[in-house]
Amino acid sequence: MNTLRETGHGDSPRRLRYLLAAVLLLAYSIAVHFEVLGTIHGLAAVMLLVIVAWLLVAAVRARRGALAGWWLALLSGAILLLAYGNERWLLSLPPILINAVLMIVFARTLRQGSVPMISRFAAIWRGTLDAKTRHYTLRATQAWVIFFAVMAMESVFLALLASPQIWSLFTQLLNYVFVVLFFVLEYAVRLHVLSHLEHPRFITFVHRLLNVDFRKLIA
Repeated sequence: MNTLRETGHGDSPRRLRYLLAAVLLLAYSIAVHFEVLGTIHGLAAVMLLVIVAWLLVAAVRARRGALAGWWLALLSGAILLLAYGNERWLLSLPPILINAVLMIVFARTLRQGSVPMISRFAAIWRGTLDAKTRHYTLRATQAWVIFFAVMAMESVFLALLASPQIWSLFTQLLNYVFVVLFFVLEYAVRLHVLSHLEHPRFITFVHRLLNVDFRKLIA
């Protein structure tokens, strides 16, 4: 039986960053929803600009020139949209871009000679993967690519055709529920397909996931 490696002791700063990102995302989603309801005006757009500017500064400090260039382009485009009074389109972009970027990140690891994204996660805890595990993690990576592609297309469809209230319901609430449900479903399928392996409890698995340095996985 393939045993699991212990990982991630002493990674409190990383977990704190993930927690801060989650809080910012929640606060932004709430601000967008109140913007749609007409309760608050302009706060969501300002928060979005601040978040992008913060990510730009972080990329510059980390000396990641290409990433900083992308954040600078996004920040410039967001400012232009606001300057021309297109706040609605500005707020419609994050759900589309986030899912599209995640789709691309996962899809790039499916290229010939590359290691699929889910295989990279599995290798952190299991080391060398057996043939059945490699096959499963390949299929799981493909499934996530399809999922993010569907979510990106859904976000485009909602932005173009749905009412602001329906758009907000899906992009600021239900889509996150869909991600969690798909994550739990994939874990359940993994337990069934890879029953020959030792698996942690779900909460332990999530804890270990939060200890992973995702920047190294997409390098």
